[in-house]
Amino acid sequence: MASIIKRPNGRWQAQVRTNGHSSTKTFAKRADANKWAREMDLQAERGEVVDVRALRAVVLGDVLRRYKDEVCTQKKAGHNERYALKAMLRDKRIAEARLDRLSERTVAEWRDGWLSRLAPASVSRYLGLIQHALDVARREWDVPLSENVVQKVRRPRIDNRRERRVQADERAAVFDAAERYRNPLMRPLIVLAIETSMRRGELLALRQQDVDLNLRVCRLRTSKNGHPRTVPLSPAAIAVIEQVQMMHDDERLFPMKANAVQLAWRRIRERAGVSDMRFHDLRHEAISSLFERGLSMPEVALCSGHRDARMLMRYTHLSAVQLAEKL
Repeated sequence: MASIIKRPNGRWQAQVRTNGHSSTKTFAKRADANKWAREMDLQAERGEVVDVRALRAVVLGDVLRRYKDEVCTQKKAGHNERYALKAMLRDKRIAEARLDRLSERTVAEWRDGWLSRLAPASVSRYLGLIQHALDVARREWDVPLSENVVQKVRRPRIDNRRERRVQADERAAVFDAAERYRNPLMRPLIVLAIETSMRRGELLALRQQDVDLNLRVCRLRTSKNGHPRTVPLSPAAIAVIEQVQMMHDDERLFPMKANAVQLAWRRIRERAGVSDMRFHDLRHEAISSLFERGLSMPEVALCSGHRDARMLMRYTHLSAVQLAEKL
């Protein structure tokens, strides 16, 4: 049976009692309180009443830790999610939040706090991780949640489109700075990124045996979307691979760690005077250049690995000057 009262602060508190257990929730509007109370009554009729006492003993940190240790380890990019979860678990408001008190308003407050110091894409990723962790807890870990409140929280608007093209003088400056960098593999890595449109992780995972210079292709065993692909090699790409193969005999073509490459790239771009250029911009440049060379969309997708034409077009920024010359 439900009872609804108005609190001194003007908010409406709904309380539902079923089989000796009570559930309480506060709302800004009486209509919302009535709606929630009706839903709880229907759940009681269907035998879906949440064991509040069991839920009270579980905090969000328990769910996120188990998700980090059991679920993230099975994911391809799980290490990135583990870093995000560790950051969230350092916040006591999140780690010690009781699941019986978790509400849309609470999660929305976390979202707004994150937006003051994180990019919208990062905040959306945080919310997505919490939502999926709670879904797994409901389905597989017998955590008695009646609903996933994170699913109802509005995600921040993400606008991460970039129209950054690498100009000829910038390319020359980057190549020159990389040539003088103490790690001789950085310049070949940058050249191959522009020539092949491969991602940084794909380049670093490339092995000597994956390269076939006779057929002028390299085979990627896996990629970001989980699908292998074969990438055609331009004459410039073949030349730089032959150069790298003479530098060392390691199994990997570029035996470097991702963090080392990231730090080296920062130093190189600063010395080149292009501090606003990201390593991923090299992929943008490569894809746009392939279109400008006259390749069709299926041909470019074969090189880049895109399986969605809309996503491929997001990476494409053609030069209006070159198009004007064609006209």
